[in-house]
Amino acid sequence: MDLVLDVGNHRIKGAFFDGDNLIDFFRIAPNKEPLREVLQRQKAQQILISSVHEAALQKVVHLLDEWRLPHETLNYSEVKLELDVEEPEDLGHDRIANCFGALHRFPQYNCIIVDLGTAITFDSVTSAGRYLGGAILPGMHIQAKALSQYTDRLPEVRINKPEEVTAKTTETHIQSGLYYGLLGAVERITFEMRRSYPSPSDVKVLATGGSFTGALGEVLAQDIGDIVDLIDPALTLIGIHEIMKEKT
Repeated sequence: MDLVLDVGNHRIKGAFFDGDNLIDFFRIAPNKEPLREVLQRQKAQQILISSVHEAALQKVVHLLDEWRLPHETLNYSEVKLELDVEEPEDLGHDRIANCFGALHRFPQYNCIIVDLGTAITFDSVTSAGRYLGGAILPGMHIQAKALSQYTDRLPEVRINKPEEVTAKTTETHIQSGLYYGLLGAVERITFEMRRSYPSPSDVKVLATGGSFTGALGEVLAQDIGDIVDLIDPALTLIGIHEIMKEKT
């Protein structure tokens, strides 16, 4: 049994794999007891960790060492992906994993991956395994906090899709801007990235990330479905597992 962990800014996502089959997908707080409970579900023979949060990563590594479980941390320099960027060491491990996940889903296609999390990331990778670069913008929760912190009269609002895009209250004005602004950003950025390929219509766009959880996540998935070719909340974990398979 293989276990992969994606240690993010606020949550740990993980999955157990039996061969190529994902059999247990979970999201937990980066704390000892939730992790212990997960590890008691299955017996993992090997564990690979991706992380974008150093403090949380060290906590997880310490616990795995304490429990004497074999584990490795994803190393960008060891993956079979050509990172055509100026600072490959700064590229988030989750973004590398997303590329592997996308090419696993669509091995014959160039791909663009949109990860809707605390930050929203866009990544472009060719079918030959060459990472071309990407883009980053703040997620809706960060935008909502920033509006409240950097203005005098705008409140911090709950993230939601308002009933009408032309809203009637200050709260729904902000909600409309955040929600439809996200959709607009995804549509425009993926459009521009597609244009960089010789055959833009042949590029697959995949979406993943924590924004697809809960009731709002279901609504978002419906609204973004005509912009992307595939939504897979487990894409990062599938990518980490593909990297693990290359190492064994």
